Amino acid sequence: MDLILSVLANRGEPSLFFMAIAIEGGVTKFRSLRQLAKTVNATIQDLKTQIGQLANTVSHLQSAGSSNLPSQTIPNLRGNASAVTLRSGKELSSPAP
Repeated sequence: MDLILSVLANRGEPSLFFMAIAIEGGVTKFRSLRQLAKTVNATIQDLKTQIGQLANTVSHLQSAGSSNLPSQTIPNLRGNASAVTLRSGKELSSPAP
């Protein structure tokens, strides 16, 4: 398109027809860019919503910190267990080596 206009410009004034074609191409590009901007803005809004939801989730998890497992475990005070008690109440002693 720009090549046609430059060739015609070297011969003299470009015709209104070619100028209209060039303007139409610019309008088409503008419309596609405007649609892209709308899509980007919608995506940004979605991301803002998701970040807000994530912040709320993290806040709830931090407030429920007392129910989390401790970061350092409590050592086994019994050392090596020598017997196991089943749910049925039956006790199993460790096998002899």
